[in-house]
Amino acid sequence: MPKKRKDSELTGKAASSDILDGGTIGLESNIADEAERFDLSREDYEKLHSDAYWRTLNNPNKTSSALVLTDPRGKRVARQYFPPAEDDTGSVPGDDSSSKAIDADESTRPRKTVVSAFRPIQQITEIEPFDGVIRYRATTPGGTDLIGRRKLPMTITDGDSSYRADLVSFSPTPANGRVWWGGPGEPEQLVREGLKGGALKEVEDEIREAGAHVKCGVEMDVELPGVAFRKGIKSRKPDQNTVMHGSAKDAYDAFYQQFEDILDENLLEKMKRSIDAPLRGMFDSNHRPEWLHGYGFGLTPEKLQPQTEHNLGAAPKWCNTEMMIAEYIGQFLAQVADEKGMETVSLKILPVFKMFFDSDIIRHIEYHMRITMGERTISIDQEINPFANALFRKKVDVALGTVNVIALLNGDAPDAELKVSFDSKRQRSFAAESKAESGVGSSSERRRDADDDGDGARSASPLRAFASHTAAQTKATSSSSSSVHRGKRSLEEDNFDIEDVSEPKVKKSRRSTRLSRGGL
Repeated sequence: MPKKRKDSELTGKAASSDILDGGTIGLESNIADEAERFDLSREDYEKLHSDAYWRTLNNPNKTSSALVLTDPRGKRVARQYFPPAEDDTGSVPGDDSSSKAIDADESTRPRKTVVSAFRPIQQITEIEPFDGVIRYRATTPGGTDLIGRRKLPMTITDGDSSYRADLVSFSPTPANGRVWWGGPGEPEQLVREGLKGGALKEVEDEIREAGAHVKCGVEMDVELPGVAFRKGIKSRKPDQNTVMHGSAKDAYDAFYQQFEDILDENLLEKMKRSIDAPLRGMFDSNHRPEWLHGYGFGLTPEKLQPQTEHNLGAAPKWCNTEMMIAEYIGQFLAQVADEKGMETVSLKILPVFKMFFDSDIIRHIEYHMRITMGERTISIDQEINPFANALFRKKVDVALGTVNVIALLNGDAPDAELKVSFDSKRQRSFAAESKAESGVGSSSERRRDADDDGDGARSASPLRAFASHTAAQTKATSSSSSSVHRGKRSLEEDNFDIEDVSEPKVKKSRRSTRLSRGGL
């Protein structure tokens, strides 16, 4: 990667208190004496592709990423920050010549990790397969067609300026050309249609009087040395099932049976999908319920106990993995900052679990991670609907996210910047192809789509002309600123639901004639 400039830094350091049962955090300002910056080696970049616990889908052979935002002129642009290169890179800047396989990091499973070959893009188009659902198509210099469906929303602050952006991860278009874009909408209705009269009024009154039941909800400072400490812990005592008096799957099942006569049918359909999901299997296990930590086990300060009821809630495995994309980025940066003694770096997390009624079932997740270095702050802002038709993650998303967050914290100029074009036809034909109009979509087709990230259109070599094109754009922009192969118990995975095949019985739901607490 080209050498990046340095700027002066300013930051604040945070003091911690026990907030896992509801507390507050105080801040104490501190001024750094000299500039600092993060560096990312090729070796570390490749390690960030590894998924030792088989939570994500297979990495694609080719990938790319783009930070999509609206610039000060009101124009939609895509900025690219290239990962550190190998010696055998392609002829185009930022272009890896080929993917490769490496041993999975700290894993006993018989699977190699694919290090995706990074491709620059020379064209990007924003499409809207369904109302309010934004996706992207892109093309590489070599003619490979890419699709961008997985994204990480961010807020970037540099001094007094701040802007929103989506970090979009790309994979090749499936060889059959059929793309599952994700569902057109998610179930918002809580109460089933047809419930009326006294029954409806009673439910509405109880929900209104109970108010919102929220777990976590307070920002916590991550102690940088504590991240390495947590990584060394190989068992969690007590484990999640012990803390919650049963497995997340049983909690889902009990909730389903108790509220089957009240909840919306679409909501119940998604819940039943989770209850029936297998414990193992790369694709379908993503729907299986797990106990999610609000404050991630690997980010909790050493003196605090993350294994508490207030910090745990039940949701599908894919929701856990979605939060962990941000957590893995934060863990890596925290360890680097601690090892290098980077005084201006701080890390804060704010998880919010909105629960169903007074239960331990999560209805909606907000997760915010703020990484600060001097006057620059990158806030990863996730909103997760556990009942969505999800686009499952690939571990390459962590590697690409780390590259972009580091570049933004360092104040580096983008390696390329492109104008985002728009498809005037709104790509309605793609919506029909995906068969997702019904909401749930075909799981078998989604599985084929997920496993079939082929190379798309192939070319003998990248377009050499793009090298000068990329260099010119860089110069122009530089001035502007589930399943795990585990034994009886595997306790090594951060934020992972620990479930034996024979699961303990769940405690009974606390719902009585009137809901004592809870709500939407």
